[in-house]
Formats: sequence, structure tokens, C-alpha cells
Amino acid sequence: MVGVFLYAPLITLMAFSFNDSRRNIVWHGFTLKYYDKALHNVSLVEAFGNSMTIAAVSTLVSLVLGALAALALWRFRFPGKTVVDGAMALPIV
Repeated sequence: MVGVFLYAPLITLMAFSFNDSRRNIVWHGFTLKYYDKALHNVSLVEAFGNSMTIAAVSTLVSLVLGALAALALWRFRFPGKTVVDGAMALPIV
């Protein structure tokens, strides 16, 4: 039931993104013209490329840092290990 409340607005938004009406309240027909405009907008495509580059770099950096932190917590004993372990689990909580 919770899934319906989470995904219904997204599915509705996706469906109405293909609407040919200027106002998305009433369905007037199927179109891809808005996607065509978006894909031919140079600054929008450049911004998307920049976002993907930043996402890839941040994913790689977080992967390396997380693996090194997990290795240090698993393998070594050091003062404050419990605090570091708790601080790393805090965003999950």
C-alpha cells in the first residue's frame, strides 16, 4: 500500500510527460516533442553530462573510502573504534 503512495505520483508524471496539451490536466494526445526539445538543448545536455561525471567520481571516491574504512574497522583495534563504527552507522539510522 505504501508503494502505491510512493510510485503513483511518479507514474502519473511519466505518463503526462507524453501529453500534447500545454496544460497537463486533460489528455490531448501522445507526443515526443518535449523530449526532442530537451535532447536538442545544448546547455541541458551539457549539464546532464556534468551531473553524470560528478556522480561517477563521487561514487568511486566513496567506494574507495568506504572499503578502506571497513577494512580498518574489521582488521585493526584502535582507540575510539566504537565511536568511529557508530558514527559510520549513524546515516543509516
